[in-house]
This record gives sequence, structure tokens and C-alpha cells, in this order.
Amino acid sequence: MTVKEIIDVANGTLLSGEVLDKKYYNFVNDSRKIKAGDVFFALKTETSDGNKFVDNAIEAGAGLCIIDNDEFLTKNNGVVILVEDVLKSIQKLANYNRNKYKVPVICVTGSLGKTISRELIKVVLDFSYNVLSPEGNLNNHIGLPMTLLKLNENYDLILLEAGMNHLNEIELLSNICEPNIAVITNIGKAHIGNLGSIENIKKAKLEILSGLKEEGVLFLNVDDDLLKDVSFENIIYFGNSDPELTPFDILLMKNGISFNIYYKKVKYFVEINAPGEHMVNNSLLAIKVGLYFGINIENILSQLKNYKPFSKRLDTFKIKSATIIDDSYNASSSSVKNAIDVLALYDNKKIAILGDMLELGEYSEQEHILIRDYLKSANIDEVLSVGDFSKLYDANIHFTNNDELINYMVKKDYLNQNVTILFKGSNGMKLFNVIEALKNS
Repeated sequence: MTVKEIIDVANGTLLSGEVLDKKYYNFVNDSRKIKAGDVFFALKTETSDGNKFVDNAIEAGAGLCIIDNDEFLTKNNGVVILVEDVLKSIQKLANYNRNKYKVPVICVTGSLGKTISRELIKVVLDFSYNVLSPEGNLNNHIGLPMTLLKLNENYDLILLEAGMNHLNEIELLSNICEPNIAVITNIGKAHIGNLGSIENIKKAKLEILSGLKEEGVLFLNVDDDLLKDVSFENIIYFGNSDPELTPFDILLMKNGISFNIYYKKVKYFVEINAPGEHMVNNSLLAIKVGLYFGINIENILSQLKNYKPFSKRLDTFKIKSATIIDDSYNASSSSVKNAIDVLALYDNKKIAILGDMLELGEYSEQEHILIRDYLKSANIDEVLSVGDFSKLYDANIHFTNNDELINYMVKKDYLNQNVTILFKGSNGMKLFNVIEALKNS
């Protein structure tokens, strides 16, 4: 993108530098990550003001800085553009870059399984396409546009993820990325404390349609009752109840799943190296997207075997003698049940360490009681809980904070025993810090 393009799209003023046709290719919003020739966005966040670091960025070799406050600028040896609002400029430039390259955009949203679904789709599409997709879950008003700014002529497809905590957030993201294909994995109670009702969550997810290109396609989960009344011209359904790809002979294993499907009257075996029954539905989505993009079924199923679980999402490893299942990234009642089911597959002593499910608002008590009742029938030997609402789990022992939990586990020497330990809670409970402390104990 040239300096002139950036000035025109962001409605900016050139404060220093004169070469308007010079092109820049890499965009960064953290001055500590600047490499020579990068464009630095001096972005304001809740914790810092990027304008304060513009001199640092120039010293680090930034080729161009985009700022919305020039009072901290003292060095004049770089190209600097002043805009009204850096964040809005990022979003405008991202949309401009998206439409500059005529490649299909897929955007995935939903209450559960967005990142896993996105990565399964990417694994499949990688067979035939060079796919631009974010690392991790860069799915908000900053991460999504920053991913779009990486788009260049080398990519055939863009695969994005749209997250939200409130209404109108996905509408913004959809209008930035203007997807050709929108995916809604499901409607659940995640963030219901912020949105107030399941109906508002559904409304928020359907905002993905706001920027959907004309003649766009919507992939919907056929198993989700809340999505059955969605009306749209081009819908492709996926899921366990989809007659085209109905799974059967589902086998849940400690390290993965397998099942069979019939496609065009031919039986196929599907195998995924990641645990949890939810992987069936996520895999069916990936298969459907792969078929839509013209990849044959044999190659799709071969590609699915390359999927690897994400960090903190049913990620399984050893610490000393103990097997650890790290599912600490986030939690809802559905995902907690799924994690408990995975733990129950193990033959040795099974310990569930459960933290609070956050952002549930007035539904907090009933959702935690739901897990308490589920635990009663689960084949789990010991339950340890930490947090406020997790008291409702009726655990063997409850802790008020992570330090108490760590001290207890070290004292009991769990890591030197033949046990499997599940860590599951909302990201805000920081159970991943407990795991790191145990690694260093």
C-alpha cells in the first residue's frame, strides 16, 4: 500500500516525508515488534497510548507512522501521517485492502468452537489454496482488521473469525471484512451476562449477515434449534442431522475421535487427532466447506488428520507422572461438560479442577448448578474448585484463589502420581497460571 493510498483512505495529513508512491507491506500496532520498513499504528488502548511510542518506532526503523496525536513526536526522520483516529484508520485501510484483492473471504462466528472450526477449515483448504488466517484468536475490532492488512497477491482465500461481547460488534467486523461466506457454528450462553438474553446473542451472531457480499453463502448448524428459523437465500447446513453427511459409529478416544459418513452413497472413515464429541460437528463443517470449494472428499479427510489441538483447548501433555488436560482458555456449560466427558475416558485416577464460568450474569447460578448435577453422574474421582460461583459445584475441596489451589496440589504431590488432571474454567480464572506454577514446582 502506498503512502498516497494510506493518506486518501484514512483521510490523513502528511506531517513528514515526501515520497507518496513508496509502498509499505507490513503493519504493526506494537512498537516493540517493529522491523525496518514497517508501518506503525500508534493505537490507543485501555492501558497505553501508542502515540507516546512513535519516537521509539522511528528509532526501531519504522518506515511510516500513523498517529492521531502529534504532541509526542520529536523526531522528524521518518514518514508520519496524522489521522483523526488511528483505530478507525486501521479499520478503513483493512476494508480497502480486502477489496483491493478479489479473493473470497470466509468469516466464522458463533458462541462455541469458532477458533477450532476456523482451524479445521484452514487445514482442509490448505490442500488447494494459500489461505490467509490469523494466528490464535485475533477476532475483535483490532485483530480482524490487522489480519486483513496482511492480504497480498500471494493469497487465494481469507479465513477470519468474528468474536463479540456486546451487540453491534460483529456488525462492525462483518462490514470491515465483507465476507463471501459466513459461518455460524451455534448459539449459546457465552457472554449472556453482557447481552442479557439468548435472543440478543442470536441477534448479535446474525450481524455477520450485515456485510455479507451479494450472492453470499451462509453455513448454518442444522442441529441448533435457534438457527432453524433463519431465513436467507443461500444456506448450506452442516451438523449431525445433516442428511448429506450424517455421522455414525462415533468413537470417542482420549486423543481423538473417529466416525463414519456416507457421501454420495460411498462410506468414508473420518479421523481427527483431537478429543471431544464437539469435534464431530466441527469436522462436518470443515468437510462441507471443503466440498464447497471443490476439494474432493478423499483429500479433505486426509487433510483433517493434520489438525493439531490449540494451546489451552483440551491440550494434553505430561508433567512428571501426571497427565494434564489443559482446557483453560474459556468455559461455558457445554464446553465444561465436554471436557468432563474427555476426562472420563481415562483409566487412572481422574481429577477435575474447575473454575468459574464468567460473563453469565443472572444465569450464573443456574449454569453452575447444571455442572454440579452433571458431575454427580460423571465418572470423576475427585473435583477441586476455585472461584466464587464454583462453590456451587459441591467439589471435594473448594479454594478461594489459585495460590491456595497451587499450594494444596504441591503439598499432595499430585504430579508424581498416576493421575489425569483436567483444568477447566473461563480465561479470567487464569488456571493456565496454575499449570505453569506446577511445571516449575
